[in-house]
Amino acid sequence: MAPNAVATTVLDVAMWRNLEELPPVLNVVHPQPVEYDVPLNGIVNTIRDILGTNLSIVPYDQWLTTLKAQTEKATLDTLTSITAIKLLGFLRRNAAGGLPNKFSLDTAQSVGASLRLGELKQLEGDDAKLWVKYWNRVGHFDSN
Repeated sequence: MAPNAVATTVLDVAMWRNLEELPPVLNVVHPQPVEYDVPLNGIVNTIRDILGTNLSIVPYDQWLTTLKAQTEKATLDTLTSITAIKLLGFLRRNAAGGLPNKFSLDTAQSVGASLRLGELKQLEGDDAKLWVKYWNRVGHFDSN
């Protein structure tokens, strides 16, 4: 989701007339899901266009295995440049379906708490292009 959509949703929830009606935590997800390849292909294409780097999309399990291998030889530089290493435990539990369900996964509750969230258009490759441009602008792709 676009950061401005998340921010708008947070404000809508904060201004909700009766917070006791809402669960303690809402899972703010896009109300109109798309296949995973729509944003991923947008990200891959934009990284290629902006940075000249060709990326491959690999299955999640393969990516986790590669990430785990990086942790075994991690240095301070590795931990700084591959921030997903810090989330490895979470990512593994997620892949195994072992995350506790202590918050609302019901999109309807989030949409009900934010009138504007329900009006979002479906994500497109151009949305991913904006994300990549932002990540590049704030230095996430800095190779130093």
